[in-house]
Amino acid sequence: MIRRRNLACALGSALWLPSAGAWAQPKDRPASVGLVSIGSDPANPLRWQPLRDGMQALGHVEGRGVEYRQAFANGEVERMPALMAALLRDGVDVMVVTGNRETRWARQASSTIPI
Repeated sequence: MIRRRNLACALGSALWLPSAGAWAQPKDRPASVGLVSIGSDPANPLRWQPLRDGMQALGHVEGRGVEYRQAFANGEVERMPALMAALLRDGVDVMVVTGNRETRWARQASSTIPI
């Protein structure tokens, strides 16, 4: 059940993202998407694959039209403020998070970046 929910959220995000202001970038700069999780970097890259596939289907090809920046806290909740601050310094245009806790941290970090 969780896998189905994650897939639905990822695909829903992928469909919503092009309507966000994040895609109104100069042509020389790809849109930057922050992938955020309190958990660890998944050993199985398929966790984020539905999102990447959906983005590619919409014409946002990694390395050309979009770049992904990953931030994982490895279960250390106290690292979240620093991870969020680093993503903001890197200039992410949108954050994709894996759960409610990550959403709260992202909202605290920025009120202007779509989550």
